[in-house]
Amino acid sequence: GACGGRAGPVDLVLRGGEITGLTGLPGSGLHDIGFLVHGSMKPSKGKVNVSRKIKRALVPPHRETQGGIQLSSVRENITLSALPRWRRFGRLLALGTEGREAQAMATELNVIPGDAEGPYGVLSGGNKQKVIFGRVLMQEPQVYVLCEPTRGVDIATRTEIYRLIRKLRSKDVAVLVISSDSEDLFAVCDRIG
Repeated sequence: GACGGRAGPVDLVLRGGEITGLTGLPGSGLHDIGFLVHGSMKPSKGKVNVSRKIKRALVPPHRETQGGIQLSSVRENITLSALPRWRRFGRLLALGTEGREAQAMATELNVIPGDAEGPYGVLSGGNKQKVIFGRVLMQEPQVYVLCEPTRGVDIATRTEIYRLIRKLRSKDVAVLVISSDSEDLFAVCDRIG
């Protein structure tokens, strides 16, 4: 019975090892469901039941305004949400380890150009989307909320993103794919609403 923004009431159960898809018309409140599940929007009515131990991560629907930081490097954009992972001795970061892991993620995701120290702002739309995926993967959450995961990307990048989403299933995490493009859902989801 959760309501928020234009969405609701919504009853939805996510399970580990399963990819759930939701679709609807743009402007229907579809992305509000993603924000409710992620916890970045509080329900106006009803509730979202998630254990406090469950970590959630979000790929936002609009990478241009909600995704990366244009003036930062690829490394900074990939590691931004997982900085405690490299914290040593108080608040100092192990920058060498952070840099190596960011470079490994950029390489795994085939971000072009492949230099993690390069500027994020000059990347193509598809490569920016891969960097945002990398940020979410670095968090190692139990719930992934992926809004419009392939919006504005070329066919090769779309195929790579589908591969990444399918790979999450084997990690026994819950994945919610929210897309107005039904092709995304048919390509990766176990169930669709």
